[in-house]
Amino acid sequence: MDEYCKAHEHNDYCNRVNQYVTRGFCQIACRGNWKPFQNSPLDELRAKYRKPLKEKKSDKETISVVIPTCNDDKQYLERTIKSLKDNAVGPIEIIVELDKKNEGMRVLINRGTKKAKGKYVMKIDAHCAMSPEWDARMKASCGPNTIVKPMIDSLDVDTWKGMGKDMGFISLNPEMRNEHLVGWKPLQDRKIEEETLSMLGCCYLMEKQYFDKFGGCNESLGKWGVLGVEWAFNTWLTGGRLIVRTDSVCYHYFRFVKPFEIDENEMNEKYRFLGRKWRDGLSEGQTKPLSWLLNKFSPFLNSQMRVAPRDQRTITNYCKK
Repeated sequence: MDEYCKAHEHNDYCNRVNQYVTRGFCQIACRGNWKPFQNSPLDELRAKYRKPLKEKKSDKETISVVIPTCNDDKQYLERTIKSLKDNAVGPIEIIVELDKKNEGMRVLINRGTKKAKGKYVMKIDAHCAMSPEWDARMKASCGPNTIVKPMIDSLDVDTWKGMGKDMGFISLNPEMRNEHLVGWKPLQDRKIEEETLSMLGCCYLMEKQYFDKFGGCNESLGKWGVLGVEWAFNTWLTGGRLIVRTDSVCYHYFRFVKPFEIDENEMNEKYRFLGRKWRDGLSEGQTKPLSWLLNKFSPFLNSQMRVAPRDQRTITNYCKK
């Protein structure tokens, strides 16, 4: 530990930051001197490779946007709604569900979706911004058994702009938790639709009838977390697909403080439970074993040597009874 860190208290925040960034950048975050590093040409490059929008009949269908909101997120909610409306080109309805009794995210999503009138339903966090034409682009990739997610960038809540992150393909670590595949694929080499093993739960779109098919979010999995893995397994292992729409971006505010009261050990057990459930074929409507995910994505993961050993061990462990 160098002199700067010795002079400052090493705490849980340090431990969390060091999971994501190397030494030096954690000091930048600690000192609050990250602004010079936020000027990134990534959005300009995205615009360069974003193909012109082609109008489709489906563009006229309404998207019902469900926004589960805890007390801490009320300060960002208005800007999130404005971004959704300003960047949509088709009809959308906004459904805000406030968590007044610490009921948790899944309860709020299910309650809001029951009110939805659109053909499509999108869940998004209350601290997000969206890229131009997000609605028509994501709808164009959304079929009866398909879940569509955008690319994910980090959001600076002070400027309400992206910080130059580029998160697309999501894998799983040995604890069955999401893991970003850094350096996944150059922008110019990406197809408009790319498959991903898993996803973050901050933003995703599906048809409302598809959401209802699974009975909504499984509230037994807890108030917060596990959402992206839950829906990734729901679709992949029942014959569906999980797609990244690479020409759409959700700018998401990543926080270190959990928005809902939740025990970390309990959440870890929910991840493990989900893996065992799909491994043992206990999920209603399951048509493919969990081991199928390894066979499907292992050739691609093997080409990404930085993460392949971990990903293979993850699925293999959960496929053994």
